[in-house]
Amino acid sequence: MVEHIVPTNLVIRESNMNMSIPLQTVTRILSAIILVLIGCIASAKSPLPKDNQEFTDEDFQKFFGLLENGKITMEKNEQRCANEIIGFTYTGANLKQTGAPTRIDYNVTALDMTVDGRPFRSKYRNATFGEWTGQVFKPLCGGLYSFTVDFAVKLPKRTDPRDISIRIYMQREGDQRPGLMVMEAHPSGSDGYATGHISIVLPMATGDEVSTWSTLNNGKDELLIESISITGYKISHLPELTRDFDQTAWSDDMKALGSRLGAQMP
Repeated sequence: MVEHIVPTNLVIRESNMNMSIPLQTVTRILSAIILVLIGCIASAKSPLPKDNQEFTDEDFQKFFGLLENGKITMEKNEQRCANEIIGFTYTGANLKQTGAPTRIDYNVTALDMTVDGRPFRSKYRNATFGEWTGQVFKPLCGGLYSFTVDFAVKLPKRTDPRDISIRIYMQREGDQRPGLMVMEAHPSGSDGYATGHISIVLPMATGDEVSTWSTLNNGKDELLIESISITGYKISHLPELTRDFDQTAWSDDMKALGSRLGAQMP
């Protein structure tokens, strides 16, 4: 039988000094170095995704090429929407809201620019001007949509977090704005600070509207929303909820909802 002797110590000799380092320690050090190197390589090869991809003429043509006398038929819109990918995140900060129900303005990521006279849109991660006013989302494509809202608020003195609510409203054709409240959340916290979260999935038809509102039950104190974000995306296409499009009527709706720019075209 041949015996194999596994060393348990690594001996390093330098000049007249002997130093013994456990092999297990050396292995751990080498493993740590390797992990750091792998992390650096991964970071170098995985940059953050850019969100500055503008619509091209071809992208615009996919919508505007369907317009005839300012309208798109239901059939053409349904065909376009079948492959339309919609997803966005908007944020707001330091919003001073009255105690009465007040619509939330996502002021940090407000879209306020156009490209060659046309509304700017990130190619991959933003709704168009014609679908988003900064406060209200109004989809061109019918579908099943997911919405998530996260928020943080400063609590006025002697205010119970349960007296504060952030609400999601949905308005359908024929409803009076802002429509029906479909979800409500109260923040939790103490010592002047509270946070909350909302998540909901909604079937939306072309032209339906989703907005978020804040309320403070006493209706007197001012509420400060320190930060808030809304994320929405289309989970699936619903052809039965996709309708025709009238540019003039749509523009009037967007202006009534306070769209800053681009209300005249989606």
